[in-house]
Amino acid sequence: MDFNWLWVVPILGILILVHEMGHFFTAIWLGIKVEEFGLGFPPRVFAIRRKGIDYSLNWLPIGGFVKITGENGDSDDPHSFGKAPAWKRIIVLAAGSFMNLLLALVIFTSMSVAGTQELDTSVAPMTGIADVTAGQPADVGHMLPGDKIVSIAGRPVTTDTDIRNISSSYAGKPVTFTVLRNGKTVDLTITPNTTSPYLGVYLTPWLTPATIDAVRAGGTLNRPASRTGINLSR
Repeated sequence: MDFNWLWVVPILGILILVHEMGHFFTAIWLGIKVEEFGLGFPPRVFAIRRKGIDYSLNWLPIGGFVKITGENGDSDDPHSFGKAPAWKRIIVLAAGSFMNLLLALVIFTSMSVAGTQELDTSVAPMTGIADVTAGQPADVGHMLPGDKIVSIAGRPVTTDTDIRNISSSYAGKPVTFTVLRNGKTVDLTITPNTTSPYLGVYLTPWLTPATIDAVRAGGTLNRPASRTGINLSR
């Protein structure tokens, strides 16, 4: 079962927490009374009171919240949200979205400064087959995940663009695809579709499989490779 969707929980939690921090800090800055700032959502685990504000930790780990006095207009306190001038209320309300915008700016700026690591296509060309769509030309022609496309109609391919362009030029015509499979070249006859997707494959960077040059036998730790019978032929 795929649990990748669970990443939504911490991501959403961070967005909510940063949003609420915007309301919290601007309310204090503008002299509007704040009753509580909570990490997570109730039920409450515990709280610490500082300068009239409860800082609470709660059981549901989804962001946080800020409780501002009179935010629903139900307080006569002169320092409540409802009694504050309109311009102050506008700033407090807008601060949440501004903080989310600032967070995005910080993240993307950091990524830009740090840069990204890219694969060297000369070492890992985009010619490997990650998956084959059932019923599509590659599947009909017996291409398999793990294959590396070496050439099409005798023309060497080194990039995904090569594969796309040459395949489209032979659309609707049977053509020989040479693939590397388990260290051996195999010729496959495939008829690309007349429209995209021409082959029905998912390409991936292809790396030469790791090889074992030597296996040490024995030793004080009874080396695992030797013990399990791994040898140079593998």
